[in-house]
Amino acid sequence: MPNVLVTATGGPAGLNTVRALQEAEALKIVSVDAERFAPGLYMEGVKPYAVPLAIEKHYSATLLKICEKEKVNVVLPCSDEEVLVLSKDKKLFSRKGIVVPISDHKIVLRASDRWKMLKVISKLGLKIPKTFSPSTQREFQSAIEQIGFPLVVRPKVSRGARGVTYCKDRQAAAFAFKLLRQDYGDVIIQELVPGGSGSVQAVQTLWDKHHKLCAAAVYQKLRERPPTGGVSWVGRTVRNDTLRDLSATIMQKLGPWIGPAGVEFKVSCSDNRPYVMEVNPRLQAPVSFLAKAGINFAYLWLRIALDEKVVPQFEYAEKYFIRTPFDRVINDKEVISDFSAR
Repeated sequence: MPNVLVTATGGPAGLNTVRALQEAEALKIVSVDAERFAPGLYMEGVKPYAVPLAIEKHYSATLLKICEKEKVNVVLPCSDEEVLVLSKDKKLFSRKGIVVPISDHKIVLRASDRWKMLKVISKLGLKIPKTFSPSTQREFQSAIEQIGFPLVVRPKVSRGARGVTYCKDRQAAAFAFKLLRQDYGDVIIQELVPGGSGSVQAVQTLWDKHHKLCAAAVYQKLRERPPTGGVSWVGRTVRNDTLRDLSATIMQKLGPWIGPAGVEFKVSCSDNRPYVMEVNPRLQAPVSFLAKAGINFAYLWLRIALDEKVVPQFEYAEKYFIRTPFDRVINDKEVISDFSAR
C-alpha cells in the first residue's frame, strides 16, 4: 500500500484530492497545509501536519522530514505555489526515493505565468484577450490606450481570484496597478472578455511521465465565488471535444508536461468564441466530483507516479455538482500544532 502526501488540503483542490483518493483505494494519506485549522487536516483517515507556507525558506525541507517520518512514497502538490516550489526541489525528494510527479520548474513557470503562457500559445492562432505586461507608468498608460475600458488588472502568477481587479475607468486602473505591484510584483493588464454565468469552461487534463495525455474532462462553471470569476461552487460536466483538443494542443506547446493541468476558457458573448484565460499546473477544485462522473484524476495521477499502467480515460457522465460546506467540531487536544514545534 503506497503512502501519499497531499499538500494544500485547506483549499478545495487539495481537500477534494484527498476525498478522491479515499474513494479509490485504502491508502495511508498524509495531509498537510500551512493553516493549522485547514479542513483537510481534520478529515477522517488522514495523518495531519501543519507546515510552513510554500514561499518560506524551509518549506521543502519540512516536507521532506515529514515524508521520511511517515515513509511517504509520493507527494501530490495541489496549489500553484507548491507546484512551483516542488518542481524546483523535486530532485531532493527523488534522492530519497520519493516521487513528485510534476514537470520541471521552467516548464511549470511558463504555464503558471499568464504573460509567458499567453505569449507561447499566441503562436497557435487561438483567441486570447489583449494582454500587456507594463513595468513603467508610460507602458501602463500605453496599455490602457490600446485596450480601453472596462479592463482587468491581475497578477502574473496567482490562483483563484486573488488579486484580480476589474476597472471601469483610468483612476481605478491606476490604483489597481500600484496596489497589485506592491502586493504581488509583476502584473498584467487585459481586455475584459464579456460573458455571463456559465461562460467559463475548464478542461482538466492529466499527462503521464512520457508526456502523453491519459485523461481529460470538461466542466462548466455555473456559479463562481466571487461572481466575477474564481472557484466554482456550482457546475456540471459537459461534452466539448473542441476544448479538450485545444487544451491538449496548448499543453503540448507549453510542455513537455507531466501530471495534471487545468486549462480555462471563457466563451465571449460578443462573438461566441472561446478565449484562453489561464493554465493551472495542478488538479482543479472539482476533482472529487469528476471522480464521481467517471474519471478519478487524483488516483490516476498516483498510479502514474508509481509507474503503474494507466489506460487512457476520456469518457464520463454528464452530471451537476454543488459544493457544500460542513462543520467539524474539535476539542483542544485535536488542534494541529506546527510540525516545526514538535
